[in-house]
Amino acid sequence: MRTRFPLNSNASEAISFLETRFILENGQPVRFESWQKQYVLAPVFERARTRWDTFLIGLPKKNGKSTLAACIAAYALLLDDNNPEVYSTAGDKDQASIIFNSTAKALKRSSLREYFKFYKEAIERADGEGLYRVLAADASGSHGLNASCVIWDELWNQPNYALWEALTHTPTRAHPFHFVVTYAGYQARQGNLLWDLYSRGISGSDPGMYTYWRDGAEANVASWITQEYLESQRRRLPDHIFRRLHWNQWSVAREAKAFRIPADCWAGMFEDAVPEGSYIVGIDLAKVRDFTAWCVLRTDVEPRRVVEMGKLPHMDYVAQVELLDSKVKRFGNPRTVVDAGAAGAAVVELMRGRGMNVEEFRFTNDSKARIVTALAVAFEQRSIILPKAGRTIDEDRAIADLEVELFNFEPTLLKSGNIRYEAAGAFHDDLVMALCLAHDAVEGSAEPWVAVISVNMPPPVDRVPSFAERSGKSAADTTGWEATDGPSRWWRPL
Repeated sequence: MRTRFPLNSNASEAISFLETRFILENGQPVRFESWQKQYVLAPVFERARTRWDTFLIGLPKKNGKSTLAACIAAYALLLDDNNPEVYSTAGDKDQASIIFNSTAKALKRSSLREYFKFYKEAIERADGEGLYRVLAADASGSHGLNASCVIWDELWNQPNYALWEALTHTPTRAHPFHFVVTYAGYQARQGNLLWDLYSRGISGSDPGMYTYWRDGAEANVASWITQEYLESQRRRLPDHIFRRLHWNQWSVAREAKAFRIPADCWAGMFEDAVPEGSYIVGIDLAKVRDFTAWCVLRTDVEPRRVVEMGKLPHMDYVAQVELLDSKVKRFGNPRTVVDAGAAGAAVVELMRGRGMNVEEFRFTNDSKARIVTALAVAFEQRSIILPKAGRTIDEDRAIADLEVELFNFEPTLLKSGNIRYEAAGAFHDDLVMALCLAHDAVEGSAEPWVAVISVNMPPPVDRVPSFAERSGKSAADTTGWEATDGPSRWWRPL
């Protein structure tokens, strides 16, 4: 059987075809908005005239990029080439499957179902004259393919040029093309695949490339994106994350730090417990080479204040629990949230045996991202205050350690495309995690909105005063400390 579909369809015919045969989850055929027809679909459908072979579509989240890409995939499989080979790819196979699955479900719902054979990761035309497959992110298996169309989802997540080079256009095809849907990345530098394409597209220096890129306050062109939705996202996200996800604006690799802390957040002090005070404690337990750290947050004041924190030297857990018990109970045995990973569960039982009011927290990539992002929001909203100077050498050291940890805490992009938050290089994050645990206990368990965030986060916009500057200590007061390089003058114990 040979299925007869019109080839070289003009834009209006192709759009009409999709608006009758591409069936959405609600059982209704897709209906395109005017901007989708004019600026996305028509340029692809008319590329035989324009000779464009690369289409870069840059839009914020929730503007229908995946549905548009799925429609392009259906068009490429049905209307575009005599023997099409269509491929979906992304930073990982799960991400690439999103557009593929959307296409497969739409075709299964339509009257075209009988013309296809559906598999888990492939669709084949029943006439044997075309296929659509999901590709793994590993470029090694993609060399030698004769693609007529490649759908790229979230190109910012491609670690290098390897897969792009493996899927380069072949001269045996009349009009092969790449179709890219993405929002802005965080590696705004030459040599990054998306940045290079974006730069060529915006400048118009590549005659074979079509670019539709919306950014800034007017970036959201979809009619279903309301001002109320954008305002809710702005309230929930740090400004730099909001701008990247919902205004489609670039971040910069050198700015990829987890926290940007206004100078006036360093305005508190260490405090003794007061009868009217309410407190919550976070404890990050030592693993192998790191330290056990604690942080006490006063919660009956606005903004909330860190009033006590520190690290314990390496010692057995029984001794650690004894010291932590005495420190916590000075604040009335408040609610205490403890990292329950590794040896944590056994230590938690030791704490409960001493009557401590302990709750367990289990770190996963998602839960860590949630509490880190929540703390970043708190800093931007200035709803949490850190001590600027201590009353003792140990307190001064704790402030300096926290400052260094905050500055050197950053997100790492994994091969899977997920983000792992951790201390950079040989730095520690014990105090940062203790602070995150205490802050999260105050805020409570939020809905997992941070699960959609795959971004890096920039550092302070302005220079943050150093520990020595904030505390007013002279060089003589910092004996036993050394200066380190950074955006300001950092101090750490010798």
